[in-house]
Amino acid sequence: MQTMSHIRNISEKQLNQGRGFIYLYNGGARPICHMKNNEERGGWTHRLRVCFIPVTLTALTMFLSTGCGGGAGPEKFPVSGKVLVNGQPVESGSINFVPDTGVSGNSAGAEIKDGEYSIPSDVGLLPGRHRVEIRATRGTGMMVHPGMGAPQDAQVERMESYIPSQYNSQTILTVEVEPSDNPDSNFDLSIND
Repeated sequence: MQTMSHIRNISEKQLNQGRGFIYLYNGGARPICHMKNNEERGGWTHRLRVCFIPVTLTALTMFLSTGCGGGAGPEKFPVSGKVLVNGQPVESGSINFVPDTGVSGNSAGAEIKDGEYSIPSDVGLLPGRHRVEIRATRGTGMMVHPGMGAPQDAQVERMESYIPSQYNSQTILTVEVEPSDNPDSNFDLSIND
């Protein structure tokens, strides 16, 4: 006769044996599985007990949440504009839009090139208030060795991040994305060098 030694990681609370059956519990009042000592079949057989209402509701919820559009999701909207520092275009950097508290959706960002950025609608933003984080680096004029693995006489210009934290990690910048074509979102940052 087979034994129950092949069932592992079952606590005594989860296992209750009686009248030729073994019942497996998962914290609830009803067993999730029961096994029967079936001598004709050569040992223990098991049958899962499935509660059809929760399974049906879960399947229905999953179907309705994905919708009929093949997972296209909610409509996103494009955002574009200019980024200036003290009236001058940012040569190279990045801009990121992060949904504010209570606003759904993911962050979206773009590269800033010659003071301009553009986030197309396919990766755009959901409507609502977003925090804006702007980052950029510039050369310092100081030449330094690039580090391990580089030839002894190699030199590169040292770069510095020059956008203060009030415009990125601790941003004070926000923008309201409207459920339509958004006008340019331009930013002119004031920085004391």
